[in-house]
Amino acid sequence: MQQAKENMTKKELLDYARKLETSYNHTRQENEYLKFRISELQRLIYGSKRERFTSNDVIGQKKLPFEDLPKPTEEPKKKEKVEYYREKPKKKHPGRADFPGHLPVEEVWIEPDQSTDGLKHIGYETKKELDY
Repeated sequence: MQQAKENMTKKELLDYARKLETSYNHTRQENEYLKFRISELQRLIYGSKRERFTSNDVIGQKKLPFEDLPKPTEEPKKKEKVEYYREKPKKKHPGRADFPGHLPVEEVWIEPDQSTDGLKHIGYETKKELDY
């Protein structure tokens, strides 16, 4: 049952303006709160994650009374001298066995395309391969 604004008195217009201002302020505060909540949720989802120790004192949890419990007495450990002999572990196999002597051996030397006159031979690489 709202009157037309043109027909309102000055007092009614001032009351209406206060109501609008109060509603605006409330809506603005709610908007800021929701923006804050969104930024916190985004930080939780997309922010850096790390584990961190938080003390129970900060959280407000009560501590369990473990300090009041009697500590168990430790019996002195008995010592005894133990001697024994063991076999040395076998060395690992040094590698594969050589190929049998009846298989044909083919030596391939790969030389560079350029002239090697005056150059010193540094080394070579061997490779044994079985075609089957």
